[in-house]
Amino acid sequence: MRTCDIEGCDQKHLAKGMCRRHYERAANGYNMDKPYVPKRTGCDIDGCDRPHYAKGMCNPHWQQARQGRSGPLRDTHGERWTRLYRIWSLMKGRCDNQNLSMYRYYGGRGITYTSEWATFMPFHDWAYANGYADPAPGTPTGDALSIERIDPDGDYCPENCEWIPMRENSRRRQHARA
Repeated sequence: MRTCDIEGCDQKHLAKGMCRRHYERAANGYNMDKPYVPKRTGCDIDGCDRPHYAKGMCNPHWQQARQGRSGPLRDTHGERWTRLYRIWSLMKGRCDNQNLSMYRYYGGRGITYTSEWATFMPFHDWAYANGYADPAPGTPTGDALSIERIDPDGDYCPENCEWIPMRENSRRRQHARA
């Protein structure tokens, strides 16, 4: 079997004396005098153990660099699938997303949220400091906490929000309709 002519490479020959990898590198204009550097396995940023995505960085660090943002990366990925993240995301959607059916009752009436809560971590910190707790396994749905605006015409902000059981939130909503 004929092998690649590049020194140190024992891959099967494809064309012009090179294996597929070296032939494609040459065809794409890479300098063949430089040694081949294998793909990275992890992010080069100190303290980050995420897998490599591009330019020596993981996807979140690469996106941050590509968008020209500086400063430490605030990792919300560990919270993405939590109940609190879903509450925050739906709150923002009700105020911002005109395609949601509930928009007309919130954003359509001019209700919005404080700029501080535009990112998840300040909302997360406020929630746990003000009584939010994840429901224990087996807790009835009605006993789980939900966010409630004290003034129904006010915005979502720390001064106008509290955590109450979903059952109580439903009762308030029914009384408001009657």
